[in-house]
Amino acid sequence: MAVATAAAPADAALGSARGLTAFAAALTLFLLVFRLVAASNGPLFFDEAYYWQWSTNLQAGYFDHPPVIAWFIRAGTLIFGDTPLGIRAMPSLSAALCVLAVWGIARRLTGDARVAAWTAIFANLTGIAVLSFVAWPDEPMVLAWLAAFYALVAIYRGGSPGWWIVAGAMIGLAGASKYIALFLAVGLFAWTLTEPAMRRWYLTRWPWLALVAAAVVISPVLLWNAANGWPSLVMQTMRDGLEISQAESLRTYITNTLLISSPPVVVLALVALVRGPHRRLWLSIVPFAIFLGVFSQGDEVGVPWVGPITYFVALAAGLAMAPRLRWWSGALAGLAMVLGLGVTLAYYTVLSLPLSIAATLPDPGKPFRGWPDVARGVEALRVANGAGYIVTDRYFHPGYLKLELGVDAPVFNLNNPGYDAAYGLWRRWNGFPSATPDMMDEKAIFLGPGEVAALYYDSVTRLDPV
Repeated sequence: MAVATAAAPADAALGSARGLTAFAAALTLFLLVFRLVAASNGPLFFDEAYYWQWSTNLQAGYFDHPPVIAWFIRAGTLIFGDTPLGIRAMPSLSAALCVLAVWGIARRLTGDARVAAWTAIFANLTGIAVLSFVAWPDEPMVLAWLAAFYALVAIYRGGSPGWWIVAGAMIGLAGASKYIALFLAVGLFAWTLTEPAMRRWYLTRWPWLALVAAAVVISPVLLWNAANGWPSLVMQTMRDGLEISQAESLRTYITNTLLISSPPVVVLALVALVRGPHRRLWLSIVPFAIFLGVFSQGDEVGVPWVGPITYFVALAAGLAMAPRLRWWSGALAGLAMVLGLGVTLAYYTVLSLPLSIAATLPDPGKPFRGWPDVARGVEALRVANGAGYIVTDRYFHPGYLKLELGVDAPVFNLNNPGYDAAYGLWRRWNGFPSATPDMMDEKAIFLGPGEVAALYYDSVTRLDPV
């Protein structure tokens, strides 16, 4: 009788963990499908058109970012064509893999299936998860960072030393996605250095082999930069576009991070910070969070940049659900699900609606709609006016136009005058057909303000708006 009584709670706990894990898996799959639907129907954001153009000419580097996002997009367009779904397929899948990685980290770290399931649920409910169908360099960066994090946790829990090589390679891949991954690497180093069970590894060859692996993975990007005058590294140091006060920029960064991470999830994460047994883990994200705070004093922090913080917050919130669910933690988890699913379903639904319906609603995609019509209209003007080419003053215009008119359409980007001294009158697009100064003697259709065109052309005739 005593044996049967003792086994019952264990069986109940096991059943609860299985049910929660099944729910987390179903939620992840459901949101992946919904995300793909929104990805295929929603308008492309500015940067997505820009990165798609990169993907049509794969290289080891580009003017202002490392190359992995271009390779990500190319993988999707090989399957689904040069469509919104093709451009966004890999980022959408990457978001689901990020949830799986966070689940794996929690499972390895705690050995508790319930905690891991809650972690995956929370990771699905953040604002970053909502935006994760967008093709930004942050998606592959976060996935690679989480993979490195998982490898180090595996070592921490007694895994093979070969995980060090995996961690190093993934850090290199994160850096080949976005340079700010350097601060994520610093955070992982800080955690391993302060965790006694990890610190002893630095007396062995494995962490140093990991460093070699990271260098090998990112070396093509560095060699490309060296061969082309370090354009993307220079570009990333030229960001000084702060149009609000420094105090307001910092407040915006902090507020956006809290809101995107989901306030109920943030509260649970703070509980884990104060009470939990894994407090040193916070060192893994602190350098990155501090860097973004410092960056906010010179330029505004982009919304997708806080992705690593939100996934870490989801991980910490999951840890707060152990050893058992309390009324307050259950209430916060329920509120997080209501808010997360509500925002996600509303956002994706509006994006997927045609403009005729979405125009009557608060439409987050409104600034990005209508570009196929614009492309056809501008091309018609080019033909009607006998112009040899189309030139624009915005970095994303050529991508939008070429998506509709074809990769080989005569569309060029006019350099921002602020970069002329460093990069010449016409920006060299590193492998793309480049406009040259002598083309200013030809007739062109300029997509942009007439006063900007007048800086480069002898005469400017304003045409009817498209």
